[in-house]
This record gives sequence, C-alpha cells and structure tokens, in this order.
Amino acid sequence: MKNILIALCLLLSIKAHAGFITLDTENTQYNENDNVYLSLTAESLHEDTATLEVDIIFDNTLLSFNDFTFDAAVIAPPFPAFGALFTDIAVKHDNVLSIAIWWFDASEVPLPAFKLGIADFTALSDFSATFDISAVRQFDINDTELVTSVHEPATWLLLAMCCYITLYRRLIHQNKAC
Repeated sequence: MKNILIALCLLLSIKAHAGFITLDTENTQYNENDNVYLSLTAESLHEDTATLEVDIIFDNTLLSFNDFTFDAAVIAPPFPAFGALFTDIAVKHDNVLSIAIWWFDASEVPLPAFKLGIADFTALSDFSATFDISAVRQFDINDTELVTSVHEPATWLLLAMCCYITLYRRLIHQNKAC
C-alpha cells in the first residue's frame, strides 16, 4: 500500500510544467577561440503576447558576444503575417544578453513553438557550456505584462490524498483501541 501511494505521489507531482524558452548548444565542451552557437526556441507563450523580452546570463570571462541572428520565421513569416515590427539586441552589464521582439499584435506571433534565433559567442578559454535565463517577459498589445500561470491540480490531489490517509489511519487506531 505504501509503495503504491509513493508511486502515485511521485507521478502526480511531476505534471506541472511551464516551458517558455529553451537554450541549446551544439556541444557541451568548447576550446579557446571556438565559436559557440546558442539556439533559442520559444514555446507555450501566452496567447495575447505581442512583445517578448528574454534576458540570458553568460560568463563574460569565458565568452565574448558576437552577434544574434533572428530566425527567418520571426522576421519574415509566410503571407499574410507581417513578421516582427521591431527587434532589439543589447548586452547589459557585460554579461546579460537582452533580446526583444515586438509584433503588430498577438496574431503575428508564430505559435505554438518557434525558433527565436541563434546567438554567436567566441570562447575566450576552455569551458563547459552553461547559460542561464534571468528573465522572460511577455506583454500584450497595450504593453500590459502577461503572467502565465502554471496549473497544479496534482497539488490539490496530493493534499486530498494525505487528508484521506490521515483520517483512515485515525479510524484504524480508534478501532484497535476498542
């Protein structure tokens, strides 16, 4: 019985998932002066998103930022979409790559998932590829920040199951005492 309950708890606790930006590199290890290409993929964006901003942290003692190339599907999507209205890339504080895209409206965003682009870095020394996302912000056409909630029905189910087990054990102990 205990093993079944533990398996149920583990299975139900991993259902909540929110994936917005995925970062992928070609390799995990790089040598000095190697080109490091970081591919960014966006998925599960809010349906009203008209602006997307992503901040990526990198180690500026190991990497030098060269360029960012937006994917063709973002810049020039198939007709009748217009594509991105504005794009912007900036390096803040020497170690934060900030990428921003503004579309005409939410209907222009290539949903449900799309490749955002590729960041090009140069390795300043031998290192293992590590990048972190410090922020992902989404805004609607009125420049109101959108917050995407992650539903966790498994949490309520776990709480209900724990209450049931507690009551059941209490009844068993009361029956043994009688």
